Amino acid sequence: MNLSRAVGYIIRNEQRRTERSQETVQESTIRRRIRNEADNRRRTKRVCIRNDVEEHNCGTMSEQCGFCGAVYWKEEKNTAHKYTKCCHDGKVQLPAFPDAPELLKVLLTENSPDAKNYRQRIREYNSAFAFASMGAQIKSPRGTGPYCYRLHGQVYHRVSPLYASDQHKESYGQLYIFDSSEATEKRLSNNQNCLQHVFEKLDFMLREINPFAQSYLQMHRLVQEHPTTSVKMVFLEDKNLDMRRYNAPTLCTEVAAIFVGDNGEPPANRDICVYPVGNTCQSISPLNQCCDPMTYPLLFPRGECSWNTGMEHVEERRTAKRTRVTQLQYYAYRLSQRNGFSILHNSGSPRHMQQNYQDAMAMVRKFGKPDLFLTFTCNPSWSEILNSMEGVQRPEDRPDIIVRVFNMKLKELLEDICKHGIFGTVLAYIYVIEFQKRGLPHAHILLTLDSESKIRTKDDIDKFVSAELPDPCTDLRLFQIVTKCMVHGPCGTININSPCMRDGQCCKSFPKQFKDDTEENVNGYPIYRRRATEPVQVGKYSIDNRWVVPYNPWLLKKFNAHINVEVCASVKSVKYLYKYVYKGHDAASVKIQKEGALDHDEILSFVEGRYVSAPEAMWRLNEFNLSHKSHTVVRLAVHLPQQQPIVYQDGQEAQAIERAALRKTTLTSWFELNKNDPSAHNISYSDIPQYYVFDKSTTNWKKRQRGGQNVIGRLPVVSILDSERYYLRMLLLRKSGAISFDDILTVNGLRCITFQQACQEYGLLRGDQQWHDALNEAAQFQSPRQLRMLFAMICGFGEVEDVPDLWVQHQVSLCEDFVHRYSEQTGPHYALADIEELLTSYNLSLQKLHLPTVDLPASVLERANFDVVEEQAKANSYTMQLNSEQRNVVEILLCAVYNNAADTPKCYFSDGPAGTGKTFVYSTLLHTIRGRGDDVIPVASTGIAAT
Repeated sequence: MNLSRAVGYIIRNEQRRTERSQETVQESTIRRRIRNEADNRRRTKRVCIRNDVEEHNCGTMSEQCGFCGAVYWKEEKNTAHKYTKCCHDGKVQLPAFPDAPELLKVLLTENSPDAKNYRQRIREYNSAFAFASMGAQIKSPRGTGPYCYRLHGQVYHRVSPLYASDQHKESYGQLYIFDSSEATEKRLSNNQNCLQHVFEKLDFMLREINPFAQSYLQMHRLVQEHPTTSVKMVFLEDKNLDMRRYNAPTLCTEVAAIFVGDNGEPPANRDICVYPVGNTCQSISPLNQCCDPMTYPLLFPRGECSWNTGMEHVEERRTAKRTRVTQLQYYAYRLSQRNGFSILHNSGSPRHMQQNYQDAMAMVRKFGKPDLFLTFTCNPSWSEILNSMEGVQRPEDRPDIIVRVFNMKLKELLEDICKHGIFGTVLAYIYVIEFQKRGLPHAHILLTLDSESKIRTKDDIDKFVSAELPDPCTDLRLFQIVTKCMVHGPCGTININSPCMRDGQCCKSFPKQFKDDTEENVNGYPIYRRRATEPVQVGKYSIDNRWVVPYNPWLLKKFNAHINVEVCASVKSVKYLYKYVYKGHDAASVKIQKEGALDHDEILSFVEGRYVSAPEAMWRLNEFNLSHKSHTVVRLAVHLPQQQPIVYQDGQEAQAIERAALRKTTLTSWFELNKNDPSAHNISYSDIPQYYVFDKSTTNWKKRQRGGQNVIGRLPVVSILDSERYYLRMLLLRKSGAISFDDILTVNGLRCITFQQACQEYGLLRGDQQWHDALNEAAQFQSPRQLRMLFAMICGFGEVEDVPDLWVQHQVSLCEDFVHRYSEQTGPHYALADIEELLTSYNLSLQKLHLPTVDLPASVLERANFDVVEEQAKANSYTMQLNSEQRNVVEILLCAVYNNAADTPKCYFSDGPAGTGKTFVYSTLLHTIRGRGDDVIPVASTGIAAT
């Protein structure tokens, strides 16, 4: 009985196991089928997604902030479903400006000749009536297009004495002491394109309602009444300050205090003091509430004072952390659009960019090279922008609208790419916002796809990228968008004044060559299909496929804007893409103070070197991201014991050192974590941010609850000249669970004296492996020139056993720029010549290091840099554009150059009227000769050459 039960039990268990196994197989089959169907749907979507798409539209500005009434588009809600850019969730509440005077309303809204002249020259009108001067370098962009007011460097505001000196003309506030007709005559002499009767009307208006104008006139009267007594006028930093500190001024207006006599305290640092006479102008602090109304009287005709340091948040909305209104919050509130008439509607330093670049390279190390490079540019003709214009406004008048619409479009674009997967599954992405040329914002986006979505073949490239004009008969809308937004230039001989022209050449290498089929990898870059079809007329130019910027049809139809899409998966040196994206802003940052001394002020040079346009200012005021990454990169400290970086103010060094002694860094806190949490022992320092979060308030690592898969740790790059720190970094990359610096120095129970010795004990410095590691790591983010400097430094300071092998192993990275510029055969020669020059600093040479020696004359090394392959391409392109007569001239001259027969003429004279293409013939000759590897230098007598 027991035996039969046991047998039955075994049989039933076996049946259940078989059933479960069958169910598991069935479930696995079902899951596989569902996954395959999803993959098929995604692939089908990727192939067909371009066929039918409506243009994206954000709608109208129909939403309102519940606190201040600012109007928004619905898509501008934040993640908490609120509108907060205007008053920061009700924290800022400012009194409304009074209605603009009727004269200004008319001039700003009507289409009369007077109003058009006023709007066209509004800066000249404002400067003529300003009480203070604004000093800045105004740099207009090259080329044609909408007006763009762009500032370069620091901005200064200054106020002059009441009376002009004998050497200077009266200007600014000095003009208000004259009668209206005389003041108008003086203003008109400096602004001859402005209208006299408009000047007269504005002068009358400001004398009636502007307190600054009244203050200058009253001071003038007091000076006349007390000619022998000291008189001064003070515009206070904050009109709410106690006036008694000045011992009761003789006269007080809304904005100024006028003193007769020498009594009273001197003005505060940020107060503005106007004296009757003087040889210098006084600078106005940007923290003074009078700065804006004195500089822009036509924006603040009643002298409405602006932000001051004492402004506080609304009491019931303020927080303990911050109670005062910042300048950003103030101007964001004032520039937010609300229903009603408003006159007013008319971040990255080089170091910050470099840090972002290093963060991006950390993402590359984890996810690999990017696959796609997109450039998305704002279209000022978007319906959302045009529909938001009021009266006679144009898009360039409303940078606030432009940046808000572009930000919404950018979010939609990223959602299509990252969530809807139009290119496949995105593993990682970065984007950076730039403002160039006419000030319009554009985004550079780099995408890294998963392995199943990689773009590997020319069919994959053709599926997502087109560089041809679409057929207007089959897709008229796409044809119209491409011809409007995706045609380069044209430039070259067709349009030599195009902004892309540099030294007579297109810096983007247009026009491209015709190509019947896409080639997926030519020198690391794809060459897109550009078939030779009939040209089409675009404006006054005849255009064919050689002028088309690569694009994705689906994205173009949805967003109706310039969206350049480039495949970059095969690019050899990914760092060039990231360096282009993170190139930052133009700056002139180094000055020679005296011979042999270099004076570099990083902050000052950034301020002096910055170009800022109105759209960028509005982007920052709206607190939109200037750059963004799909993953959070945590920057980890690498420092020697008691040598962590300290930030301090001048004169507070001792206090800063005391604070630093009490605060832990990410490194010292990691030691504490390993002491107290055994689960952290197997996690390396660079990986710790995936599992723990660093609490800056307590300076402790705390176990991460979620989101670790989107976090990457990054150790900073350390120069090999900082040797001990360099070797410490090497150990941190390999050692887990360390509890102190001594623990890192201890190897097999023996405490080493230096981190270099510890590396040796671990076997990390055997042979030349450390130098190979250093060059391999540097090659990921440094330029070839910087690599060659590092190579020379290693040869000079390091104990390299086999220098020739080091050169051979890293030759590709060390020569990359020269190979791109010249050829694979000659590139290494130029790189070695450059290294030879660098080695002289270490009293070394190529011969001493047993490296290949090169014999390149100085004239060859110093000649103009040109790429033979590029010159050949340009020669072919130019030759195809020659007419029969031009072609005949080129052939005769080339024959003369390369035919050494004694009877071959060597002197020719070419003549023809302007516009017949003489310069084009010369350019064709230059490219052809250089394309054959020969040097040629064009020369001409002074005054003879046209170009």
